[in-house]
Amino acid sequence: MQLDYHLSGVLRLLNPRLSDVGGFSVQVSVPAGKPFSVQVSEDLVGWRSIKTTSSPHCAYSFQDPEAPTTSKRFYRVVLEAVPPQ
Repeated sequence: MQLDYHLSGVLRLLNPRLSDVGGFSVQVSVPAGKPFSVQVSEDLVGWRSIKTTSSPHCAYSFQDPEAPTTSKRFYRVVLEAVPPQ
């Protein structure tokens, strides 16, 4: 059995910060032009998308104004499927 795969880019969350008023911001490193979602979870089991977009650049600045309203929050970035053309 042979498994071939190719990673089209690396997804990273960089420089997480809390603002003075409790908001959360982070730099998202994604492949340029690829659609992606920022997802959140309170328990690392159930995830929901709170931002879906694409960036013409490899870096995207994300801010979560809802962060102060939760006691804990986890973040991840996932690439969205692109339909075949």
